[in-house]
Amino acid sequence: MQQQKTICIQGLGFVGLAMATVVANVIDKSGKPRFKVYGVDLPSKQASIDLINKGLLPFKTEDKSFAPELLKAVCEYKNLVATSDENIYQQADIVVVDVHLTISKPDENDYSKYHLYKESFEKAIHSLGKKIKADCLVLVETTVPPGFTRNVVCPILKEEFTKRNILSEPLIAHSYERVMPGKEYLNSIRNYYRTFAGLNEESAALAKQFLETIIHTQAYPLKQEEIPEASELAKVMENSYRAMNIAFIYEWTLMAEKMGVNLFSVIEGIRNRNTHKNIMMPGLGVGGYCLTKDSLLALWSNDNYYHSTFGFPLSTAALKINDAMPLHVVDLIEEYESLENKKVLILGVSYREDVGDTRFSPTEVLYKALQQKKAMVYVHDTYVTNWEELPDASFVDDFTGFDILVFATRHQQYVSFSTEDLLRISENTVLVVDANNILSDEKIQLLQKHQRRVIGIGKGHINKNIKKKE
Repeated sequence: MQQQKTICIQGLGFVGLAMATVVANVIDKSGKPRFKVYGVDLPSKQASIDLINKGLLPFKTEDKSFAPELLKAVCEYKNLVATSDENIYQQADIVVVDVHLTISKPDENDYSKYHLYKESFEKAIHSLGKKIKADCLVLVETTVPPGFTRNVVCPILKEEFTKRNILSEPLIAHSYERVMPGKEYLNSIRNYYRTFAGLNEESAALAKQFLETIIHTQAYPLKQEEIPEASELAKVMENSYRAMNIAFIYEWTLMAEKMGVNLFSVIEGIRNRNTHKNIMMPGLGVGGYCLTKDSLLALWSNDNYYHSTFGFPLSTAALKINDAMPLHVVDLIEEYESLENKKVLILGVSYREDVGDTRFSPTEVLYKALQQKKAMVYVHDTYVTNWEELPDASFVDDFTGFDILVFATRHQQYVSFSTEDLLRISENTVLVVDANNILSDEKIQLLQKHQRRVIGIGKGHINKNIKKKE
């Protein structure tokens, strides 16, 4: 009988808890759990740890399978335990690193003046080096600057191994995740392609063996790279490509609005061409943990390790464009209505539809910009009750009585509003703003028939029919 291996997931955030749940629900041929799983987080996250140990999610999600699978692992299989005790690493056969690592843009005019917050990540790796067995695989899932596995993770583990008189090389691999919070939260782990690489052949073999047990590789084959640098580069390049695609649409959005053109219709036509199916649609802006920063991780690597004289001018320019994109909503509103002393309700705080993730949400930029225009700003979001980045924001449940409504996030709740709902909540408004293609043309036309003024991002054909302020 094969011995049950112990897997530790370091970090129980949006990625770590999903990973822990997926791993804990892997069963063998006899129908029993294949792994004993420990999720490890900081003592400051004790409230979340306590919820997880009751089989409860510490955040909301539209993935209907997440909560029952977590509950099954914790209460039925009893093979998933959350803890802040780092001594548990001593039992690990594999540690999956899902520790937060971010990079900031302190100068909005010069993105080359970044700051990489690597101290917490490095501390987490040190804690592993002090505890893990010599033959434990450290699998890095955290999105890191290319070269980080070899130049940061490996030296730290070697340093701690030396202190413990462990002479063998640490076993280290990198495999980046593509976790997508939302309806396919867990499926984005087990039913999606993976790239991985090890620092040596043994590390790569162990990583492959583990990944093959948690991912349906018959349908989604693994992609093995020769060195971790390639896997690390793939993650930041993949996200930078998507960020550039979004930035590209922004300038065409501005043009289409000036021309009175429906850019959504134009893009649908362009997507008929197979080579252009991934062209993006206009929207409020870019948010989340990855697309807003990953190009800077590549720039950090270039500046610190590789020293290409060309650098990443296009990728960093895209970041700058995307960060400023929500400000266009403010500009567009001011073409039609003054903001000073207006009561404004933003519908949607999360950066992405049907999740409660506010990290780097474009709504934060919009909220602050509206306040600077002396508007009285309120927010609503079904998935967010505590906005960590803006704890003083005023949340409301009643959508009526506002001068301006801004539809910001494509939550299904807003998309599915009936025309009756829209007429009721907009009864006393002076302006309704569709910032993310939430309102169909049919609904907008009905609102207009009832004397509602509606404008939208990328909807020049709608905007041209609305009288601008004098």
